[in-house]
Amino acid sequence: METMKLKDYFDYSLIDIGNISINTSDIVLIALILAVTVTVLKIIKKFFNNRVKAGRIDKGSAYSVYSIIKYILWVIAILFMLEGMGVNVNLMLAGSAALLVGLGFGIQQIFNDLVSGILLLLEGNMKVGDIIELEDKVVGRVKEIGLRTSKISTRDDITMIVPNSKFVSDKVINWSHEQHSTRFMVEVGVAYGSDVELVTRLLL
Repeated sequence: METMKLKDYFDYSLIDIGNISINTSDIVLIALILAVTVTVLKIIKKFFNNRVKAGRIDKGSAYSVYSIIKYILWVIAILFMLEGMGVNVNLMLAGSAALLVGLGFGIQQIFNDLVSGILLLLEGNMKVGDIIELEDKVVGRVKEIGLRTSKISTRDDITMIVPNSKFVSDKVINWSHEQHSTRFMVEVGVAYGSDVELVTRLLL
């Protein structure tokens, strides 16, 4: 019985469908790309965490920049993995362009949310940890800014998932933007005949 050499193990075909052929070496390449991508992202995240701890960059800006880098690296990694499996990426992108145009009309709101998410991350007008107020008087702290949706924690400790287009198209008050001290007006109602001076002292 003829023994298989090491090269034969790497060239062993696992899947062979049409123009797509996946062998053992492709699986090794995919695993290597995944490992390198995850490792690089961990190093970048550690770098930003150190910068935040040193006070050289605020947490919101670090999260925004890291998110953009993360998405770009994963897109590049996926393209390399597809190329490694024998998929013609250029042909696939050209063929999917017309499909994406057609789908764009049907899922226009999703694309709007995606573009809004990219704008939020690039502009930095809203960052993780900011206190914001939406048009419907909802006030909360930004917990996460994603590509399509963002999460805010309200004063009732309820996590709301808000489409990113709402932050771009609607009027949003950012109470944390550029300053830490803010003046609020609180309306207080008391019964007629109450001692106004006593109420004032109690409130103060």
